[in-house]
Amino acid sequence: MPAARAYSEALGLTVEELGASVWSCNPILVKIAGQTFVRSIQSVNKDDSLTLYCAIDEGVILSIAESTDVMSAAEDGFHQARNQLTVFELDAVIGFDCILRKLEFSETNTIQQIEKIYSENNVLGFSTYGEQYNGIHINQTFTGILLGA
Repeated sequence: MPAARAYSEALGLTVEELGASVWSCNPILVKIAGQTFVRSIQSVNKDDSLTLYCAIDEGVILSIAESTDVMSAAEDGFHQARNQLTVFELDAVIGFDCILRKLEFSETNTIQQIEKIYSENNVLGFSTYGEQYNGIHINQTFTGILLGA
């Protein structure tokens, strides 16, 4: 079955209902060396195949992610980062936030909530089209560099 049909059926939708608002809230996951990474959809093609923002190998088994409480995850992440710092106080974070997360925040009306969390943690940065983590291109993530005195 073509990927777009399999994806839409798994979500209880038609191929015609697929679009950025669906993809941003239902990204695809792939396992690489036992770790799970997000592979976001870029477009549906005329043959009902899918184009992704990140490469995948042919024959790789994919799954669909379920949305979680992104705000709690962000707050927990910053809290854990502060707790792991033993040498300096956190002054600022240079943040790289995937544009697809911003789209998800827009779709779920949570932009003001995430902006508040970023402001409370002195996040400076911009939206990206994916990030690098241990040499692997990933999507729908927030990565950052912690700065302190």
